[in-house]
Amino acid sequence: DPENGGWQQDTFFALMRIGLLQHRLGDVHAALETLQRGHQVISTLAAREPGHGSWQRDLASSHIALGRMFGKLGRTDEARRELETSLSLRLALVARDPANVNWRRDLSMGQDVLGQFLVAQSELDEALALFEAALIARQRVLEDEPGNAEFRRLVAVSHARIGDLVFARGDADSALAHYQTALATFETLRAEDSSNTDNLGDVARAHARLGRVMTSLEHFEAAHGHYAEEVAILKELVEEDAAHIILRADLADAYQRQAALLVLEGDTIAALDILANAQSLIEPLTASDPQRLEWQVALAAIHLATAELLQSDDRSTDAGDHRHAALEIHERLALEQPANTDLQLELSDVLSSLADAEPDRAFDYLTRARDILRRLQADGKLTVEQSAEMEEIENRLQTLAN
Repeated sequence: DPENGGWQQDTFFALMRIGLLQHRLGDVHAALETLQRGHQVISTLAAREPGHGSWQRDLASSHIALGRMFGKLGRTDEARRELETSLSLRLALVARDPANVNWRRDLSMGQDVLGQFLVAQSELDEALALFEAALIARQRVLEDEPGNAEFRRLVAVSHARIGDLVFARGDADSALAHYQTALATFETLRAEDSSNTDNLGDVARAHARLGRVMTSLEHFEAAHGHYAEEVAILKELVEEDAAHIILRADLADAYQRQAALLVLEGDTIAALDILANAQSLIEPLTASDPQRLEWQVALAAIHLATAELLQSDDRSTDAGDHRHAALEIHERLALEQPANTDLQLELSDVLSSLADAEPDRAFDYLTRARDILRRLQADGKLTVEQSAEMEEIENRLQTLAN
């Protein structure tokens, strides 16, 4: 019965769940194909009855899901189009019924997701405007429903997003204010429901943000305190659920932040110990799921950080082992996803670092790095700064050739 809207909507929901599961399992291409099938179903429904709010809402969600998948695959133009279409649909729904809290929440989510995408594209002014719009939308709901825990959390999330952006632009003081506001709310929500692990995770992430901004302000003692709080919460969560792979990855990230702070303070030995803890957490995850991109990149970053510390400690052989382990990861990832600009740039960076560490092979490493950047430049994917880096590599090659 193709005319049965309820059955068609159920089919859409099933395809969405399958697609998102495929994404979690690391198969982005399969996820995209499944989500596109679901999109075709909901698009037909929404076109058949444009006034049906539920179907329009589902259509907006479908555009969001597609936008995220296109973004994962480096297809940024398509990602932008999907996310902007979703936002337009959600704006129209709120205009139709401004009192509908669910639609207002969806709108703020759409602004948030598009803002995050624009941050990745370095369009920071546009992203900030969206984050601020989401914050205002969420605050207005709280004015009507001050006890709404979900929107209290969302307001705190907006403060964290804005803090991230202004921090990236160099305004540490403004970021600190937003982060402190977010932490205060997350701590309150945690106290109200201490059994909620999501609340604990929010608090841990807030401490991580405050640790970063305190580090940038050279308030190292305060930074250590925030990082220690983050690690303590994550260790507690991992102990409660040792099989939770995301928590283990988060703890590995937390250890890396601690190590970076110790490096700034000159404590190489302690930093190496903590990086070893991070590596011991992330390596089993990469082995269990080789397609999980962020874990592969995290492991490579740990290898590179370890190599730098070992080199400074005159352990060049061990340092070389870690650099080549990072190179192997980045070569594989760049080969598997040639359209992913970030992965290509990261491979170029690793090759450049190897050129510094191994002068006898510097020409070969730099040639490969330059060739990657040339291809990206030909596709219009280099920033001005990255083009300048390519010119610097060209000059180094010319010097080596002479």
